[in-house]
Amino acid sequence: MAIIGLPPCTSGQAPADAQAACNEANAIRAAVCATIPPRQRVTEVQLFTRTDDAQQSWTESKVQSGQDAGAANS
Repeated sequence: MAIIGLPPCTSGQAPADAQAACNEANAIRAAVCATIPPRQRVTEVQLFTRTDDAQQSWTESKVQSGQDAGAANS
């Protein structure tokens, strides 16, 4: 398992307009790497995303590939 934390998108706009102006061009890029033991194989990768103040549990925060995950695309 790997967990990464990312800051909110900042667009350089005034605070009230900052979230609306966030888009793919100024999004934060992230990569997750993992070591796989030689005799193992990956059969599934699961992605979960939520904000720090989210009321839902991690198990309720699973997203599918290509799904819009609250302004975070998977």
